[in-house]
Amino acid sequence: MERVPANVKGDGKSTIKELILKKNEERKGSSILKKLKMGKETKRNLKQQGYSLKSVPRKEEVVFLRTNANISDGADSYEVQNQINDTVKETIVKAVRSIPGLRVAGVDVLIDKDDFHIIEINGNPMVSIHYETSCGQSKEVGKDVIKAMFPEL
Repeated sequence: MERVPANVKGDGKSTIKELILKKNEERKGSSILKKLKMGKETKRNLKQQGYSLKSVPRKEEVVFLRTNANISDGADSYEVQNQINDTVKETIVKAVRSIPGLRVAGVDVLIDKDDFHIIEINGNPMVSIHYETSCGQSKEVGKDVIKAMFPEL
């Protein structure tokens, strides 16, 4: 899953605040994609970029509201599992298997073409983010988890 910090895309007419409200309306009812925030952190990040909630970004201009890519802070998620290089996948599997007793894990990896770094391995992965994405085909990873845990089924 690729995560992109909370952002809005300009239409050349709407203010950043209006774009946030529109994107939040699109996310209404989602238990996974969180609403974009307009608090102090967002205002601080906008100010650093020369914007405010009243600014009108150019058409197609992406304005980042946060610097982190946490789903809980409104980041977008893109399913990209099928785009990951096989060497990267094999290295991730080896890393997980190197931890005794760990059967299922979420792995955070920074990938830039063929260069990659494993950031952390989570024994309690947040698999739900794969079920509902901002873009890309969602995946029912729960089935893969059960298959990994109980190969005989």
